[in-house]
Amino acid sequence: MMLTKAILEELYQSKHMSVQKVADELGVSRKVVSCALKGYGILVRDRSETAYLQHNKSYKIKSDLTQDEQVLYGMGIGLYWGEGNKVDEYSVRLGNTDACLISTFCKFLKVICGVDENDIHFGLQVFNDSNESEALAYWMKALNCPAESFYKTISIIPPQGKGTYRSKNKHGVVQVYVCNKRLKIWLMNEIEKYAAIAQW
Repeated sequence: MMLTKAILEELYQSKHMSVQKVADELGVSRKVVSCALKGYGILVRDRSETAYLQHNKSYKIKSDLTQDEQVLYGMGIGLYWGEGNKVDEYSVRLGNTDACLISTFCKFLKVICGVDENDIHFGLQVFNDSNESEALAYWMKALNCPAESFYKTISIIPPQGKGTYRSKNKHGVVQVYVCNKRLKIWLMNEIEKYAAIAQW
């Protein structure tokens, strides 16, 4: 098979194959692939970069935003600033009892950050006097996602509050998970930009 630029871009850049895997796929030597990449001006990654791309899902921050997308961008950054986990450096995590809030943040991840919906997972924590199956069904409908998107439900939270407050929490707390260190770094950098502006 001829080592065209299109083939190398697909295997090496889009599918994140290593130089050796591309060579094996095309039935040529590693040296031939390396020379072809350099000849076509395709930047050659080091091994650590390749390993990262193979084990972490890709994302692509959208830059040319419509007016509505600019609003969504601001909302997503603001939501993570207020509700997101800042400690875990390897993943993006945000939890809340409000289905609309969770849904909005998921839209931000998909539309603005380019995260594939299959890479977005959820964790459900219910109060120990709540109906676990009803709570899960509620969130599946609210977020329009299958049961497979949820990790094992945790039922350890004691009942909290009375009246209206208690009724708002009957479906528990959902956390959104996206395991991607670089996306987390980008999010935290965006928050720092807004924090700097707020200090003016």
